[in-house]
Amino acid sequence: GPLSKLIPVPLPIELITVVLGTLASSKFGLKENYHITTVGYIPTGFPVPEVPPLWLLPKLIVDGLVIAIIAFSINISMASILAKKMKYKIDSNQELLASVSIPPSW
Repeated sequence: GPLSKLIPVPLPIELITVVLGTLASSKFGLKENYHITTVGYIPTGFPVPEVPPLWLLPKLIVDGLVIAIIAFSINISMASILAKKMKYKIDSNQELLASVSIPPSW
């Protein structure tokens, strides 16, 4: 925008918005006066490691497969565009094998 031409460094507008929103919420008592839901206390540090709930496993597997299919589709699409531009052919089976195989150095 026009402000970016006047200032030599980029402004973190998202950070400024969060800070101003937090200050406004605190100053005007939005939680108490208007019953607006706030995040509340946010703990610092890392949580204690624990085993995740096992009932989530089937959902995680399905979600993981969906994400893998989408990622593979995007990769094939990008490879096809580049192959067309650079005038070479790609093999989708080879691309799939390359995306799921672990390099020998591991």
